[in-house]
Amino acid sequence: MPEEILRETAAAGEPPKGLTSSEFFFLLQRADRLDEKFTGEIREINRSVKELDDRLTGQIKALDEKFTREIKEVNRSIKALDEKFTGEIKRLDTRIDGLEQKLMQKLGALQLWFIGTIITLLVGFGGIIASLLRH
Repeated sequence: MPEEILRETAAAGEPPKGLTSSEFFFLLQRADRLDEKFTGEIREINRSVKELDDRLTGQIKALDEKFTREIKEVNRSIKALDEKFTGEIKRLDTRIDGLEQKLMQKLGALQLWFIGTIITLLVGFGGIIASLLRH
């Protein structure tokens, strides 16, 4: 018997006359009720899953927004620190350059003093040698 006829018969709620036994019709009705029951349960589960999905999606979005704000705040802090340290580095570079110039001036003066001292010693020893050679 075609399946369509069996469904129509089950939907009508009355057993077909002479086509099948009453036990088969009872089983067919039972299968139909179980199908409705399981379909209802599946719909309930799908609704619960959708509610959980919506709730989790909301929580994920909230966390994403929170982390995005915090990341932006940290980036601003990093940028501020970077600017501060860049300024400090420039200030220290300027100070180091000034100290280096002073040191070079002092080394230059020390070098001239040292050269003057060597020349004085050489002239002095030369004078002593010349005196000793004259006597």
